[in-house]
Amino acid sequence: MTLLEKYREEREAGREESRQEGELCKTVSIIHKMLQKNRSIEEISELIGEENSFVQRVRDLLSVQDTEYDPVKVMKQLLSSADSQE
Repeated sequence: MTLLEKYREEREAGREESRQEGELCKTVSIIHKMLQKNRSIEEISELIGEENSFVQRVRDLLSVQDTEYDPVKVMKQLLSSADSQE
């Protein structure tokens, strides 16, 4: 593999990772909005197609966050906890 091919491959992998992080941030934002409307964990899980445990984890992270809501911070905490479980 040439240096240029390796660069292109790594750049594409970086784009994919950024896209996935964006999707995760969007999901965190949706969960946050639904929780503000007093939707249940089960209802949110069903509506967005995620496991109850995932929605619960997001809710837990949101509840211990500082007064200012930051979906990127929650996303990074989710990713770091997933990395530590591997």
